[in-house]
Amino acid sequence: MARPFRRTRAGQLHERVEFQKRAYVDDGYGNEQASFEAVFETRAAYNLMRGSESVIASRLTGVQPMTVTIRSTINARSVQPDWRMVDQNTGKLYAITAVMQDFDNKSWLDLIVTEGVAA
Repeated sequence: MARPFRRTRAGQLHERVEFQKRAYVDDGYGNEQASFEAVFETRAAYNLMRGSESVIASRLTGVQPMTVTIRSTINARSVQPDWRMVDQNTGKLYAITAVMQDFDNKSWLDLIVTEGVAA
């Protein structure tokens, strides 16, 4: 059976998010210190994951997995799983688990992120 067509529209991008990557800085003594630096901001749509046994088990441990949809831009296509996402409204941090091109429409990216996991 074919996958139902999911149409994402710009009006569904209600959230403002920032993507950060880890930057290594020399501390002057030959050691590298890691901190996150902002790369870009964009609008996003949140889709909570439901149903599977692993998702329910994650929620019981305080981890909330969800899918985030963003526009596929040059900056967005550079996002990697070792980056993190910050919700600009709430300040919540999300660890990025996977980055996937939307199969139905190549102008969108789907990210699987988790809240409550150390980034």
